[in-house]
Amino acid sequence: MHVEFENEFGKIHMSGGGQDVWRITTIEGLGPAQHQGDTVIIKGRDGQVTSSLSAMARTITIQGDISARNSRDLLISASNILSKEGYLKIGNGTKHRKIKARPIAFIPEREYGGIRSFVLQFICDDPFFTDIEINNKIISSVEKLLYKYFTIQDGIYFSKGSTKCVINNQGFKETEPIISISNIGEAMQGQKLNVHNETTGHTIIVNHSLTPEDRVTIDIPNRLVFLNNEKRFDILDENSFLSDFYLQIGMNTLSIDTGNSSDRLLISCKYDNKYVEAIM
Repeated sequence: MHVEFENEFGKIHMSGGGQDVWRITTIEGLGPAQHQGDTVIIKGRDGQVTSSLSAMARTITIQGDISARNSRDLLISASNILSKEGYLKIGNGTKHRKIKARPIAFIPEREYGGIRSFVLQFICDDPFFTDIEINNKIISSVEKLLYKYFTIQDGIYFSKGSTKCVINNQGFKETEPIISISNIGEAMQGQKLNVHNETTGHTIIVNHSLTPEDRVTIDIPNRLVFLNNEKRFDILDENSFLSDFYLQIGMNTLSIDTGNSSDRLLISCKYDNKYVEAIM
C-alpha cells in the first residue's frame, strides 16, 4: 500500500516499507462511511422509525515512522504542506482512490537512532472516495462528412451531430456532474439549452443563445453556473434547481436539446465515481 498527500505546497509519500522516508505502521478510517440518522419513537410500537440517514465526515489516522537522520528540514517542509487542505491518494495493486482531506493533527515524536515516530490525522468533510482522475464523457460532437472545402447556401450542413449519450456511474452512490457546453459554429439558433437526464427525469434549462466561442458551464457540485468563466445565475431558468440533477448509480441517458438541429455545440460531462471505502 502507498499513501500520498498532495496540495499546491508539495507532497508527502508514505508506504509500508521499501525506500520511502515515511513508513506507515497503521492506518485507520479507510472502511465504509459511518452514518447518522434522524429517528422517531412511536408510542406503542417496538423499536424506532429511521426517517433519514446521512454519511458522517470521515477521520483518517496514520501512524508510522520517519526514517531520516537530522529530519529537521523534512519536518519543516511537511508542516508547510500539512497546513492546507489537499488530496489523499491511496493505492494498493491496481486499486487507486483519492479523497479531499484537511490535516488536523501532525505529531512527530522525538528522534531515536534516526527513527522518529509520528501520528498524522485528516478530516474528510465528504466521506466518499473517488477515482484518481475525474471521468470526462463527450455528449455532443460534430462529425465531418465532407472534407474538401467549398461554399454553399446557408442551411445545408455536411456534418452530423449527436446530442445524446449513455453515462455509466460505476460508483456506489449518486454523483453530481459538471456539464460544459461550447459553441463551435455560428450563433445558436435556439434560445434555450435543455440538459435532460432521461433516466431520472430531471432537467436543467439555461435561457441563453450561445454566440460563437461562448461556453456555458453548469457546475452542479458547487451550485454554480458560468458563462465564459463569469458567474451568471441569471441565465438559469427559474424552474431549474441544480440540487435536483444527478447521475444515478448505473446507466444514465443524458441528452441536450437546443430547439434547432443546426446548432453546432461541443458538450461534455465530467463526474466522479463515488465509493464508500478506499481499500479493504
